[in-house]
Amino acid sequence: GTEKADEILSKLDFLYISHIHFDHCGGSMSVAEAYNRINKKPLTILCPIRTMPWFNYLSSAFNVPLNLVPLGKITQDKSLKEQLKSEHKLIIDVCPALHSRDSWCLALTSDHWKIAYSGDTMPNSHFVDIGKNCDILIHEATHQSSLSADAAKKRHSTVSQAVDIGKQMNARFYGPYTFSVYAIKR
Repeated sequence: GTEKADEILSKLDFLYISHIHFDHCGGSMSVAEAYNRINKKPLTILCPIRTMPWFNYLSSAFNVPLNLVPLGKITQDKSLKEQLKSEHKLIIDVCPALHSRDSWCLALTSDHWKIAYSGDTMPNSHFVDIGKNCDILIHEATHQSSLSADAAKKRHSTVSQAVDIGKQMNARFYGPYTFSVYAIKR
C-alpha cells in the first residue's frame, strides 16, 4: 500500500534512465514527485543529455525540482564520478549502448556486490568491459533467438545473445528480460 511505497521511496537514491524512449522514462516524473513529497529534496536522475530538455520542462510545469546528471558526463568528468561515488556509496560506470542515439548501459559497484544493466542494446563489448565479473546481469532480450535479423534491425538483443554476454562478463547470475510487445511473435 501507500505506506510501503513511501518507505521504498524514502530509501531511493537515484533514478537511472537508459534512453529517451517512453517505455524507459515515461513514469519517472510520478516517481520524482512522490520522492520530493517524502524526502523534501530533488531526486537525482542519471539520464541521457537528450532527455534533459524534457525533464527540465516537466520539472518546471509540475513544480518538481530535479537533480539531473547527464550520463555521458560520468565517462568524461572524473570529479563528477568521484562526487557520485561519495554521495551514493557506489562506483557508477556507464558506456554507450548500441541502440538509439544517446542510449546508455550501466554498472553499479558497491563494497559487496556489482550489478550490470544493459538497457536496450545490441551485443556490446564495452558493456562486457564495465560489467566484467558482476554478481547480477540484467540484460535486455527483446527478441527470441530465432529472430536475430529482426533484433539487429531494431538494435536489440536476442535471448541467446544476452546469455552470451553473461558468459563473456563472467556474471555470477544473469537473466535475459523483456517488457516489450515486440517479443511476441506476430
